[in-house]
Amino acid sequence: SADRAAITALIHFVQWVFPAFRYSWLADEMNANLPKELDFTHEASNARRCAALMATQGRGDDVVVPTIFEAKPRTLVMAFEDGCYVTDMQGMQDRGVSPQEVAKLINHTFADMIYTHGFVHADPHEANVLVRRHPRGGPQLVLLDHGLYRQLDDGFRLDYCRLWLALIMADQTGIETYCRRLGAGDLYPLLSAMLTMRPWDDITSGDHKRLASPSSASDTEMLRSYTQKYLPQIGDVLADVDSELLLLLKTNDVLRHLGKRLGAPALSPPLVVARKAGDALAQEEIWGAGRGLAERGRGVWRWACVRVWLAALGVAEWAAWGAS
Repeated sequence: SADRAAITALIHFVQWVFPAFRYSWLADEMNANLPKELDFTHEASNARRCAALMATQGRGDDVVVPTIFEAKPRTLVMAFEDGCYVTDMQGMQDRGVSPQEVAKLINHTFADMIYTHGFVHADPHEANVLVRRHPRGGPQLVLLDHGLYRQLDDGFRLDYCRLWLALIMADQTGIETYCRRLGAGDLYPLLSAMLTMRPWDDITSGDHKRLASPSSASDTEMLRSYTQKYLPQIGDVLADVDSELLLLLKTNDVLRHLGKRLGAPALSPPLVVARKAGDALAQEEIWGAGRGLAERGRGVWRWACVRVWLAALGVAEWAAWGAS
């Protein structure tokens, strides 16, 4: 408590001295989440809920959450689960596991969390995700450290789905609309760039590779220069957007890093996002309670358009990857 109070006071003092330093949200997030991370009964509850949700999504056999035997605020007893770190290439090779298949399973697992049920493991770095060979072949993930989760409000989750579909389909009107609804205001092009790690001109171009994960040295240098140029505005975006988005930005960056380390096709994550976001919106717009016939029809049309677009883009991407 004393450490949190000291850090909070320091952040507020710096913001008082330098008003342009709008990072008080750091203190807010730390004070909200750190006590939960240090309470093992909270972690046990998250782990059990995650395991139940994985089972409802049909991933209970592909994604293992260690069984919790006993949980107290300062002690946690759980089952031991074997596996190597998700970025241990030699370990995966020894187990006969394909890194690309691991990347695919990670993408689908976390897309289910974010877009489908909105209960998100927000700390999926490589030490918290183990991998081993599934008894029936292919990879099996083990998710560890369930202290940091975020429950997304359904309204936020659906707007986030709509925003990602707009980003993927280069719908400038939709991008602006849903960035504003998430709190970005006039800085919606910057929030779009932060989510995709691509400049605005790439996001709105017609090139099907525009949202590919940055991979080259020139991409890295471009991102570094953009960060330096727009650092104050980035602080404004982080201070103004919905708090749910802050941990999602972190989670997205960690998943992007894992995909790069695992050699996933550059467009694979956006394709998975489009599918999961489209399905989540279809569930709400077609089957949601109180929907009229016209609303359901528009939902069916949107879902069909997304699926056709995905089929065309998926063929192009996998053909290009296979030829590389």
